[in-house]
Amino acid sequence: MRKIFFLCVLCASVLTANATEGALNGKFTINAEGDQIVFSKGNLQYVGTWQFATNQWDCIGDEAQADDNRDLFGWGTGDAPNKVSTICEDYATFHDWGANPITNGGNTANAWRTLTKEEWRYLFESRTNSTDFFGVGIIGTMHGAILLPDNWTLPDGAAFVSVSAKGYELQTEYDGYYTINGSSWTDNEYTIEQWAVMEEAGAVFLPAAGDINISSGFERLGVMGGYWSATTFDEWHAYGFLFFIDEIYPTANDFIINNGYSVRLVQAAPEDATGIGTPSLQGKMGEASKVIRDGQLLIIRDGKTFNALGAEVQ
Repeated sequence: MRKIFFLCVLCASVLTANATEGALNGKFTINAEGDQIVFSKGNLQYVGTWQFATNQWDCIGDEAQADDNRDLFGWGTGDAPNKVSTICEDYATFHDWGANPITNGGNTANAWRTLTKEEWRYLFESRTNSTDFFGVGIIGTMHGAILLPDNWTLPDGAAFVSVSAKGYELQTEYDGYYTINGSSWTDNEYTIEQWAVMEEAGAVFLPAAGDINISSGFERLGVMGGYWSATTFDEWHAYGFLFFIDEIYPTANDFIINNGYSVRLVQAAPEDATGIGTPSLQGKMGEASKVIRDGQLLIIRDGKTFNALGAEVQ
């Protein structure tokens, strides 16, 4: 009995913070309607099966990129992670990587997805006080971009230097980008232990994992980070999030679709742990009890069974 109770409490605790296995805590608004998402705990990897990197700062690197061991992908290669072609037309159809079961991300098809161009833009340009919520930094020895959630509160003893604190200019070329005054990776420098506190508070780290040029091969590890969007620009290019030490492009429009860039997936943010407070359950009478069935947390009330999102199940 004690083991069953512990499992129920643990599942509720996990669902409070995370939508599913593999999700981070922070919630990010992505459009004017107020929809929120959570990020996956690390960059997407293909190792014969799909998985998320163990840590946010992890990346496979250059010489290790190979079939069944890669984290830099051509655009829309969710159906063919090892596709390598010099012909852009081979990448004309977008297959979202999140359509695949991800072993440490719930292992369920269609649980994750790729942000669109407009969603990337909203994160960096349209959220309230958006420039207070991102910057560049370093965890251990890995450079990257840092993105903070909507309801960010700086943990006690932690520090963060944002783009607005450094000073910036918003340029109009390349679909708009920020130039940061006197920026340095060490503006935000964290040990692994220090970053654990930031991550628990909802911070996201996007490592500068470099890219694969179809002509010249792997390049720019630790210098540049490029992350695909789900939005095409023209027959040769798609949009993506791009950053360097002193420049941040929310929606760069020059990602050649057969080059290799990083993928960071998202999913809809959970509203609460049990669904008892969701509109679909409000007003229902009687005490609710929680059970675990086939690894899923369910709520039983008035003889009916609901999942964690408030939908009735059999």
